[in-house]
Amino acid sequence: MGLDADRYPEVPGGPDKVAWYTFSAAPGRSSNAVFAAHVDWIAGEEGVFYHLSDLELEDIITIVLEDGAALRYQVTGNLAVPYDDTNVLRLMEATANDVITLITCGGTWELDPAARYGGNYSHRVIVRAERAPEANVDRSS
Repeated sequence: MGLDADRYPEVPGGPDKVAWYTFSAAPGRSSNAVFAAHVDWIAGEEGVFYHLSDLELEDIITIVLEDGAALRYQVTGNLAVPYDDTNVLRLMEATANDVITLITCGGTWELDPAARYGGNYSHRVIVRAERAPEANVDRSS
């Protein structure tokens, strides 16, 4: 996915969808690959990133590419920032090392009929993870 007409990152169309943003690097390409998904959906259905805020430092995230290759990333940060914090966009910028940035909603739902989706969560949950060294494989057996 990319940016909408207002230059805002597009939002996945369902609770089971994850967006990889085409304005970010592809996973494994030595920069920042940015992903977003819903925390929940209509009638309280859990979204793909429902448990994103539960990730802890050093947890491992595995991304499986279309060709079946698996890339491992180790969590280096998990934070919640206010919804309207414009610095969030900086976390989507290119980096000098291979990282992933995962973004979802968090905090409390704040009803706002004037808002695009009828309201917003008070925060964004952002997890950053760096490419993990490949595990040593014992090839002696």
